[in-house]
Amino acid sequence: MGENYDNLHFQNYFQNIFSYAYSISKVIELIDSNIDYDYILHVRYDVCILEQEIILINSLNDKVYIDNVGSDHSPLFYGDFIYFSSYKNASFFKYFYTFLKNNVFNNNDYKEWVSNIIETKESSCKGRYYHGIYSNQMIYSYFITKNMIPYSDVVPIFNCKLQRNKYIL
Repeated sequence: MGENYDNLHFQNYFQNIFSYAYSISKVIELIDSNIDYDYILHVRYDVCILEQEIILINSLNDKVYIDNVGSDHSPLFYGDFIYFSSYKNASFFKYFYTFLKNNVFNNNDYKEWVSNIIETKESSCKGRYYHGIYSNQMIYSYFITKNMIPYSDVVPIFNCKLQRNKYIL
């Protein structure tokens, strides 16, 4: 028997990913596209950076840098605390909320994308390949991939000391 989501109101059930997508989309809309930014940094709304190891900005290139998820990094699981990239690789996030509403839930392309990565992974691969299909990290990964940023261009490099705030004031 197939999955039936007809009676589930996704926007209520998955409120955290909708809030996350909405806040990223709105912040990117506020960025002045007439300014030539070197990099854009997203930090998830419920996370603060306590301490940052030295990152040599001049050694970075046009890749996307995310929080270090170590051995958990896989094409299905991107760290979603920090996203650091060129303006070009960040500006498409203004469409994240709309994309989430229209292109993820009960979408066969999304389900096939997840299944294909799991089925074709090499046996030596580590990482989170069996994370919840509608988790923030998998939706985030799918969105980035669908915007033509290949897995090899997403680098889990940030070794920040982060604190996830239970309550945001």
